[in-house]
Order: sequence, then structure tokens, then C-alpha cells
Amino acid sequence: MSSRSILLFLLLFLSLAVELTVQAQCHTDQASALLQLKNGFSSMIGLNPPWIRSTNCCNWDGVFCDAASGLVVSLNLSNHGISGNINSSLFELTSLQSLNLADNLFNRSSLPVLGFEKLGNLTHLNLSNSGFSGQVPNGISRLKKLVSLDLSTLFVNGGQLENPDLRALIKGLSNLQELYLDGVNLSNSSIDWCQAISESIPGLQVLSLSGCSLSGRIHQSLSKLRNLSVIRLDQNNLSSPVPEFFGNFSSLTELKLTACELHGLFPRSVFLLQNLRALDVSLNRMLSGDLPELPKESALERLILENTNFSGILPASLGNLKSLSKLDLTSCHFSGSIPSSIGNLSQLVHLDLSRNGFTGAIPLQMGGQRISNINLSHNRLNGTLPHSFGRLRNLTNLDLRNNSLSGSIPVTLFSLPALQQLQLNQNKFSGQLVEISDASVSLDTVDLSDNELQGEIPKSIFGISNLKYLALASNNFSGKLELDLIGHLRNLSHLDLSSNMLSVLNGSGDSSLLFPSITTLKLVSCNLILIPPFLEHKHNMVSLDLSSNQISGAIPKWIWNIGKMSLNYLNLSHNFFTYVDGAPFNLTINTPSMILDLHSNSLVGPIPLPPPSTIILDYSNNLLTSSIPANSSSPSKHHYFRLLKQLINIFDPVQFLFLPRLHSLPLIVQQYSYWNNPTIHLQCDLSPSSRSF
Repeated sequence: MSSRSILLFLLLFLSLAVELTVQAQCHTDQASALLQLKNGFSSMIGLNPPWIRSTNCCNWDGVFCDAASGLVVSLNLSNHGISGNINSSLFELTSLQSLNLADNLFNRSSLPVLGFEKLGNLTHLNLSNSGFSGQVPNGISRLKKLVSLDLSTLFVNGGQLENPDLRALIKGLSNLQELYLDGVNLSNSSIDWCQAISESIPGLQVLSLSGCSLSGRIHQSLSKLRNLSVIRLDQNNLSSPVPEFFGNFSSLTELKLTACELHGLFPRSVFLLQNLRALDVSLNRMLSGDLPELPKESALERLILENTNFSGILPASLGNLKSLSKLDLTSCHFSGSIPSSIGNLSQLVHLDLSRNGFTGAIPLQMGGQRISNINLSHNRLNGTLPHSFGRLRNLTNLDLRNNSLSGSIPVTLFSLPALQQLQLNQNKFSGQLVEISDASVSLDTVDLSDNELQGEIPKSIFGISNLKYLALASNNFSGKLELDLIGHLRNLSHLDLSSNMLSVLNGSGDSSLLFPSITTLKLVSCNLILIPPFLEHKHNMVSLDLSSNQISGAIPKWIWNIGKMSLNYLNLSHNFFTYVDGAPFNLTINTPSMILDLHSNSLVGPIPLPPPSTIILDYSNNLLTSSIPANSSSPSKHHYFRLLKQLINIFDPVQFLFLPRLHSLPLIVQQYSYWNNPTIHLQCDLSPSSRSF
């Protein structure tokens, strides 16, 4: 290159650099308007670079300037914690082409009534999910260059734009391609919303009207919008069939019609749309249909038919959906076997086929290595577990409850590094559980109850450090088990070892340190001879079942306080308790509701009065007498009186079934003044001859 050429190149480079420097300099009046806007907010966080006077506003966070003119053309202040009101200085930025104030905290502030009409160059306006309330300003309807309008309020507490005239709002927006009004109350426009949209914005590509209080059928006029690529009409009471013309939208990529009270037969042609990536018609119980033969060129990534009336068998062509990441067919009426071609879905992450009528064996492969959730519960599946499950390193949830699966449980499941929930209960698994050498630290839920497992419980199960829920009930486990072995699990809140052939022992350690997080404990038929002492120190109990054991002596006074306000289920039935130690219940404590079961013991003495909120009470098969303490202090007499009235209300003909051995139950309260009544006598003769039911 000659020296002259080098010189010309340098001059060109310098001139370009100078030009760029000039281009990047914003206008002072616009910088001033931006600062006024900022100062009008009550709060605003996260500006980086910050907005500082005398600096170039084109370099400020969220501000973008035109390269040639230096005018502000885009302002993006989304997710900056903004609260307060919008200052009118915003409307001095007439060069704006894009304005985004989404995801802020305006907390029911109204949008300015005047000013938006001045922003005539706007092509993109996003005010979504910022807590704005009230009416949509008329000025927005005059922004003729708008391509995208987002006024959604669906995900914000406390703010909702409401009752705009949809036809008036969009009548002048003929260039609009994207319309997002999710959560905006359009009940005033619910009759002719289809016609208003199809007539005003024929080039619309995205229609998102979730939760807009729309009603009525989907009108044929919507078929004119042949460019639609996204349709979201979920959470509206459309009470409509799905129109056949939806199958003609060749550009459609997403169709979401969740919870719309849809009915009739879903058009098969929609499944055949080659560009469709997401289909969600869940929570429409009256919507029927089946899966057709699915094309190899399908682009489907999410197929959600949960809680619909879809039925039939799954076609083998399901394996053609090579891009599918989520398949949710929960609570439908599908039947037959699960096709083996499901193993071809290498991109599958979420699989839920629960609550159907599937039969046969589980396919050897269920998706690929990406899968994280498998739920096949509440079907009629049989056979053994595929060994491939033990190699799914991204699996977080495996739910196979309530089937007829048999054979042994692969120990490799407990070692899957990402597994959090393992639910295999209500099946026919058998054999012994082997010791786990490297249990997953992620595992927090293990439910193996209601199977046919036997032998001793592997001690390594109690070494799964993050367990929150452990249920091994209703198997054939045997041997002795000390609670000390389990009590060190600091996160364990639910433990059920009931109905095995176990002998559960209390151990010898410091009981106050055991089970720091326990709320539910079920030790039915565990050969207990004592109430576990650690329970005296537990104040967060919700449910305690120690029924069908060999516990004798007194029901300790402290047991009424183990849950404070939270205990709502206490079952000490089928033991050998002889009396209640101290007051049967702290009458100053009022739990939300209480089920109390003390039946089939050897209790003698006065009838223990239940807590005021008792809804089910069973004292049957005891030796209780009928006297009520007469020397109680005045404050508690009110509680006794209230409880006696409650007992009378509770003991309707159905509830009498809880008291088959009490031939009479005279309830007498004497010399009690209540609302100036000097004496109240309540006597209920419940002898067999007086029962008319």
C-alpha cells in the first residue's frame, strides 16, 4: 500500500471516529427530561451506568440513542424497582420508538390520562406487570406506528387495567403485530372481541388475552387472521368448542387455551400443524379428543392435555416428536400400553402420564438422559422397573404410585445424583432392600409404603441426610429399630413406620435432641410399650398416631401441648391406657380442627372433654363414667358449658356410632350462671331405648 493510500485511510478513520463521537452525544433537553422523569419516581434502583447530570445520557443505563441524530429512540427501565408516578416529562421524548417500563412497582398508580398521543413514533410499548391500575389512556389508541403493545397485568398483585373499549383501543392500530392484554378486564368487550380484532388489526401475529374475563364462543371472524403465530386465550370463560379453522393457521407456533370451559371434539388438524411448538388445552374437563398419527416433521416441544376428556391409545408415532420436552397427559382417559417409541424422545424433560388407564409394562426406555420428571402414578401398570431408570442422572422426581409393579427395587435409584423424590408406594414390590452405598444428597422424599418388602430396613436409609419425608408403612419389614437411629435427621418432618413387623424402641440418647423438625409421626402397630419421650419436647406436631401398640398407664398431661396450636390429629386407640393424667386438654388452646381418637383402651373415670374445635371424637370401648367436674373455676365453666353444647351437637345419629358401649350419658352442669340464667341443667338420656335411629 502506498503512503498516499495509508494517509487517505487514516483520514477516513479519523473522520469516522469524530463522526461517531458526535453521533453518541445526546441532546441536553432530552437529558433534562430524563432526569425529571427519574426525580418524579419515589424509588428506582439498579441504574448502571447511573444517570448523572452533565454526562452523556446516551451512555445511561436503559437509554439508547440514534446513531445519526443523537436523539433518544429507546428507553428500557424494566425491572428497576420503580414506584411512584410517571412525570409528564416522559412525553417530551417524542423521538422514542420503544418504551419499556415493565416489571416495576407502581402499586396501583394510574397511567397519565394525557401525553401518550405525543409519542407518535412509538413502535413498541410495554407497560406490563408494573402494577398500573384504572383506565387505559385514550392516547395509546392514537399511536399509529405501534407494532407491539403489551399492557398485561396478569402476574401483579394489586394492579389491574380494566374496562377499556377494545374496539376503540385498537381501531387505529392497523400496523399492530403483537397484542398482549393478559389480565386486563375486557368484560365490556366480551361479546364482539373477535370481530373487533379481526377488523382492526388484520396483520396480527401474536394474540395474548389470558385472564381477560372474556366470554362467549370463538367467532368465525378470527379465521381472517391468517398470520397468527401465537394464540393465548387461557383462563377465560369461552364455553366454546375449538374452531376447526385453528387447523388452518399454518404459521401457528403456540396455542394456549387452558381453563376456558371448552367442550366438544378437539380438531385433529391442529396436531398436524408443522410449525406448532406448544399446545396447551389443559383444565377443560368437557373437551374430548384423541391423538392422531403424528407427522415426522412435527416441531412440537410442549404438549399439555392435563385434566381433559381426551381418550384412546397413544400412537406409536408419538416417537416422531423428536423436539418434545414436556408431555403432560395427567387425569385424562387414555388407555392401552405406553408405546416403546417414547424412548425416542431424546429431548424429553417432563413426562406426566398419571391418572389414566395405562396397562402393561413400562417401556425399557423413557426418553433420554435429559429427563428430570417421570410420573406414571395411578394407572394399572405391571411388570418390573426398567434398569434404565438407574442411569437417569438428571432425574429429580420418580412417581410410580398406585400401580401393580412388582419385583425388587433397584438400589441404583437411591444413588441418582439429582433425585429428590422417590414415590413407589401402593405397588407390589417385594424382596429385601439392600444397603445403599452412596445415597443421593438431594433425596428428600422416600415413600415405599403399601408394598410387600421384607427383612430389616437398611440402616443406610437413615443416613440420607436431607430426608424430609420417609414412609415405609404397610410392608413386611421386621427386626428391632431404635428411634435414636432416625432421630438425628434434622430435616425429617414426616415419618411413617406403621403396620410392619417391627419393634420400635425408644433408645437411650437425649430425647430432647431427636427429630427437631418432626410434624407427623405414625407408629401404628410398632410394638411400642411407651409413648416416645422425645414427643414431650415437640411443639410443632400436626399429626400423631400411636394406635394399636402396647402402651399402658396414664395418658400424660404433656401430650395435649405437643402441638400447641398445630396438632389436629391424635390417635391413641387400641392401647392399654387406664386414665388421663391431669386436665385432658388446655382449654385456652383452640386448634383450627381436631380429630381425637382414644377408643379401645381401658380408660376409667370422668369423660375427658375434647378441645373446642373437635370435629371427630371417638371414646368408644372404654370404661368411662359420666360425671363432669363441678369444682372448676368460673372461667373454665364457660368452656365446659360450650363443650357440652358441642358434644350434644356432635353426637348426632352418625356420631353415636362412636359410642356403642355407653348405654347412658347424663351430662349435668349445676349452678352455672350464663347470660343471667341462674341455673342450667343439661341431661341427655342416651340409653339404648331412647335411640330411635
